[in-house]
This record gives sequence, C-alpha cells and structure tokens, in this order.
Amino acid sequence: MIGGSPSDNNARILHDAQMKVLKPLVDRGDIRIVSDTWTKDWDPAEAYAHMSAAIESTKGDIAP
Repeated sequence: MIGGSPSDNNARILHDAQMKVLKPLVDRGDIRIVSDTWTKDWDPAEAYAHMSAAIESTKGDIAP
C-alpha cells in the first residue's frame, strides 16, 4: 500500500477506509500487506521507490 502525502487529511481518510476493508482479510491470512508507506507531497518518484522496495522485499513473489 502506498498512501499519498502524510500531511494530506484526504490521504489518511482513504488509507483508514482501505484498512477497514482489508483488515479482516489480513487477520484471516487471506492477504498479506508487504508494505504500507506514505509518499511525501504525492511525489511519483518516491512512490515508485516505495513500490520497488516492496517488490524487492518479496523477491518478486507478489500476486495480483
């Protein structure tokens, strides 16, 4: 998960709503969140770096 700017209240509202839906699935073990980060000032390069790190942390073992 890559959230928007941590200083943007709308990004926090969206993240909280996403987690409300995903938490039961995570708790059951149906899905695994491998990364949950924020992207300062909605910077695309930073978001790309976060995604690259997430993929690397799983050695590419990510299913859609």
